[in-house]
Amino acid sequence: MDSVIRLRISVAAAATTAATKRRGLKRVMADIVESLCPMLPGLSHWPPMRYAAFLRGVNLGPSRKVKMAELRSLLERMSLEDVGTYLQSGNAVFTAENEAAGLVERLEGALAAEFGIEIAVVVRDQSEMTAVVDGCPYQDEAAADPKKVHAVFLGGSPPAAVWKSVDADAFRPDEFTVGDRVVYMHLPNGMARTKLPAALEKAASGVTATTRNWRTVEAVNDLLA
Repeated sequence: MDSVIRLRISVAAAATTAATKRRGLKRVMADIVESLCPMLPGLSHWPPMRYAAFLRGVNLGPSRKVKMAELRSLLERMSLEDVGTYLQSGNAVFTAENEAAGLVERLEGALAAEFGIEIAVVVRDQSEMTAVVDGCPYQDEAAADPKKVHAVFLGGSPPAAVWKSVDADAFRPDEFTVGDRVVYMHLPNGMARTKLPAALEKAASGVTATTRNWRTVEAVNDLLA
């Protein structure tokens, strides 16, 4: 076993110099250790993952104020790394070793203790965020006006049948498409005049849902890189 591990390390190290120039030492070292994880169970949660956290319903009124500087400080005190935020609507990115399910519980508990209010959180890792961006069925519309395309991030997967309760024809020209724990919306007349988001959240009752426009989705995804 030791000889196999030494061989794997030697092979990986030989490629490190060239690879480092392309991707950076931190990412290369992550790849090396990840390749050893099957032989070293103690490293099963390595390397750390990049995550995005979307806080629901913050800074929409005087009773739900969360300053982004205070949010960043909280996340850093939780031993999360590479912390960043985007705008004032509760969008954070960070690096963590925990799985997403554990992160949601930790974040919601820490937010309640810090700010004195219950704040639901939806978490996506870097690969999941990339899938959200790549899977958008309204790419052309988003390119023309990113504020008219939105993603409703879901904290779980409601039964497929719940979406049948939303009469798509009743909301035209607004339209929506259901993806993997995300609902894409194209709102030609903007968010202010539509009733579609409320109908979708009602259909997904019991599942945390929080909405971001496409400009925010892409910006948060870029911050994960």
